[in-house]
Amino acid sequence: MSAVAGWDIGGAHVKLALVESGAVQATTQHPCPLWLGLEELRRALADARSRVSDTATHAVTLTGELVDLFPDRATGVHEILKVVRRELSADTRVYAGPAGLLSLDAASERPLDVASANWHASAQLLALRGARGVLVDIGSTTTDIVPVSNGKVGHHHVGDHQRLISGELVYTGVMRTPVLGLTHHLKVRGIRVPLMAEMFATMADVYRLNGELPDDADPWPTADDGPGDEEGSARRLLRMVGLDLDIAHGVTLARELAEQLRDVQLRLLVQAFRQVASGLPGAVIGAGSGRFLVRAMAQELERECVSYEQACGIDTGEAPELANFAPALAVALLLEAGHG
Repeated sequence: MSAVAGWDIGGAHVKLALVESGAVQATTQHPCPLWLGLEELRRALADARSRVSDTATHAVTLTGELVDLFPDRATGVHEILKVVRRELSADTRVYAGPAGLLSLDAASERPLDVASANWHASAQLLALRGARGVLVDIGSTTTDIVPVSNGKVGHHHVGDHQRLISGELVYTGVMRTPVLGLTHHLKVRGIRVPLMAEMFATMADVYRLNGELPDDADPWPTADDGPGDEEGSARRLLRMVGLDLDIAHGVTLARELAEQLRDVQLRLLVQAFRQVASGLPGAVIGAGSGRFLVRAMAQELERECVSYEQACGIDTGEAPELANFAPALAVALLLEAGHG
């Protein structure tokens, strides 16, 4: 088989992983604010497609159908697949969870199997490679917690609604999640203060302030369209408790608030992990842009933590951040292996 391009089409990014003979050739991420219209997807695919040879085969997985551009998931899947057919190839394969990789025509007939199946692709590759443990993929907006053992994906549910109930899907991430989505109160100098019910700050501000978010990790505009630096993050976070940066005498208090919010998010994720995987053996397998938080989870849970690429037995080569591209990488390697 020639080179295989794996695509993860989300509501905020398009991610591409290019593989050939099992080796990763390249990975790229392209901003794609799909809620603004399908033209954003066409632009992102065309930009990324310019990096792929005409002889490459394509495999895609989706989560972009969730954006409010579409009235429902099925409509979103159909509209996205129409763009995929035009911009990539009519022979593109589409990941449909346990049903595997389908043709575009077959995928269009099973939109709810295709919708938000990227987590299953990541876990399926782990299963195929003989990994044993619990995949924790923390992205910009969501977290997936998926057990893998004995060559199988150990999920209990497939749809978002049931996965939210079971704890396998936690709608929190390290960038785009609004601070108010985690708690309604923070302590300021020992006093419990209600947060303002506005999207003044996001978790990207939190992880900028504590130094865990890489400088180039978040390409999106901030909540106030201000600078994505330490001072801007401090200003936005202090606004959540009714303070201005000069009143708070610098960023020290903002860092204290950030540490509280990190602890809240970590507790939330540890609780979900225990709900899903209590008693299950194996390491915590970290993926996504929030891998730094996966490592903190593993430490809290007193479990070994390994990277996604390590668990899959993939040589990172010139692309050391492969775990940021787990679903795109997975569909490419699954197609190359003839899965589905």
